[in-house]
Amino acid sequence: MSGYDPDDDGGADADDDDLPAQIRDAVFVRVKAAFKDFKVTRRSPLLPVQNDQLPGLGVFLAEDSDTPDGDLNVGPPRFISDATIAISVIEDAPKSEITRRKIEARMNKIKNVLFTDPSFVALKARNGEPLLEGIARVRRTFSFPQQGEAFFAECRLHIVCRFRCFYQPLAPNDFAQLKVTGPDAPGSGKIISQITLPTGS
Repeated sequence: MSGYDPDDDGGADADDDDLPAQIRDAVFVRVKAAFKDFKVTRRSPLLPVQNDQLPGLGVFLAEDSDTPDGDLNVGPPRFISDATIAISVIEDAPKSEITRRKIEARMNKIKNVLFTDPSFVALKARNGEPLLEGIARVRRTFSFPQQGEAFFAECRLHIVCRFRCFYQPLAPNDFAQLKVTGPDAPGSGKIISQITLPTGS
C-alpha cells in the first residue's frame, strides 16, 4: 500500500473571498479533466512521491503579490494582484530525454486546454463578477529530483494570473436614512409629520 487516496485531491474548495484559490481551483478542474492517466492529482505540491503515484499532477498557488492600483492612500485600498499558479507534472525518468519530451507534450496540451477555453480566459468569481483580467506571464521549468535510487522528472508551468481587488471600509452602522419631524405649531409640542429621507449611501 502506498498510503495515499487517489480520490483525495489534497484540499477543499476555495472560500468565496479567496480569489487566488478560486483561480487555482479553476485551473485544477480543467487540467484534471483533460487527462485520464494521472494516478494522483492534488491541489498542492506532489514531492515526495512514490512510483505507484506516477504520473502525478499538482496544481497550487506558488506566489501571490499585490501592487497599488492608482495613487496611494486615495480612497479604499485597491490592488493589481498577480497570482502565480504552478502546474506540476511528475513522471518516472528511466530515460530522461524521452521523459522530457513526454512532459513537454503534456505541458503544451495544458496550455491549449486553458488558453483556448473562453470560460477560463474570461473567468468569473463565484459571485458572478469578472475575476481574471489576463495572463501576465507564463514560465516553464524542469528539474530531475532523486529519491533514493529512483529519478523523477518534474516540469512546472508557472502561470501568472492578473486580477484586481479592493477593500471597502467596514460600516457596521451605515447611515442610510434621515428621519425629519415637524411640530404642529411653534411651542405646541404636537408632531404633525415625520419624513424619512434616503441619504444616497
